[in-house]
Amino acid sequence: MKTNFKLFIAFAFSFMVQVAFAQFNTPSINGNIAANEYGGHTNGQNQQSSGGGITYLTWDANNLYIAVSGSNASNALVFYLDKDPQIPVNGGNNSNGTNVGFLYDNTNFAALQFRADLVIYAKGGYREYRTANGSNGWSSETTAFGGYSDVGLVREVSIPWSIIG
Repeated sequence: MKTNFKLFIAFAFSFMVQVAFAQFNTPSINGNIAANEYGGHTNGQNQQSSGGGITYLTWDANNLYIAVSGSNASNALVFYLDKDPQIPVNGGNNSNGTNVGFLYDNTNFAALQFRADLVIYAKGGYREYRTANGSNGWSSETTAFGGYSDVGLVREVSIPWSIIG
């Protein structure tokens, strides 16, 4: 992995709420966000604006698709996903995920705002995921899953449902 660059972080805690609005057209993972590829591009439904750009979300029967526009492709994408949200948001215990971030490119989030079950790291030429290990930590990496593409300020990644669970 390369170092010395900022990370773009998208906390997908509202993942379970936002996917209810997704549409089922399969995106092409080609570094281009086509019209209607991620739905109607409505903020708060299938896209979320943040300081690092705009994040889009949709799915089909095989994959969760995430696209980010407006953020430098030399920066890695790091997504923490929670598949069983707790109430309160940071409640639960280690069997519900970890609330400790993982060190990527000399940057670590020591305390996550929720208990994540999965962390995805993606950048041109490399992608990995790790799962929560039940001891408030992370498993070893699994690499080369799904798909990834970046062109200019647009990056797209597909994440198979089989790794999300």
